[in-house]
Amino acid sequence: MFSSFKSQILLIVAGIAVLAGAFFMYQTTKKPLDPVAEAQKRLDDILPIIPKQLQYDTTTNGTTMVIDSHYKIVKPFSFINQDSQAINQDFTKGKIYCANFFFTTCEEACPRMQNAFKEAIYDKLKGNPNIVFLSHSVDPDFDQPEMLKDYADSLKVSGKQWQFLTGSKKELYSMARYDYYLAVQEQDKSIEGTKSDFLHSQNIALIDQQGRMRGQYDSFNPKELIQLYKDIEILLITLPK
Repeated sequence: MFSSFKSQILLIVAGIAVLAGAFFMYQTTKKPLDPVAEAQKRLDDILPIIPKQLQYDTTTNGTTMVIDSHYKIVKPFSFINQDSQAINQDFTKGKIYCANFFFTTCEEACPRMQNAFKEAIYDKLKGNPNIVFLSHSVDPDFDQPEMLKDYADSLKVSGKQWQFLTGSKKELYSMARYDYYLAVQEQDKSIEGTKSDFLHSQNIALIDQQGRMRGQYDSFNPKELIQLYKDIEILLITLPK
């Protein structure tokens, strides 16, 4: 009986050795991913996936719902910047960008958000032609271009890479709620975009070069800003050369 038991143990050990050897051979012979493919894999594994977007298929009289993408596609937009120039989706076409919402007279949360974002992201990526930044006013009636210009100057931001935007309150708030998902509170739809409507968020949205939402990050959390920078680096690697 002992001899039989010993034989079974030897068979088990031999089987484990064979499996270990096969695994080792696989690891040493499999072809490594090139840097772009590796970055793309990390995109799929790491970056948050926003719920699938559903759109009406206008080719069938607007009655058929079709899945457009695994990621939310940001809709076309048009706003006015601190230099009184129109800024639309052409400005971000083929580029990675970050979006947030603020107002110039905010005394606590907005300065904290913008200064943290500037130090953790903008200052490190300043001058990179493949990434831009959009800050949208949630108080567009007051935040006219001259106010936005003064605000940009107070942050020591110049050039076209970081745009401060104003425009239709209805459109600005719609973008925040339904494209960037940055509204932090539910709102009565009957007052959306009216004078009674107000939203605020310290979160930052990351959008890839195809206009897809890739994640949201809390600017008050240093760890999330570090993660945002890492995720931007991953996206930059996957840009076409």
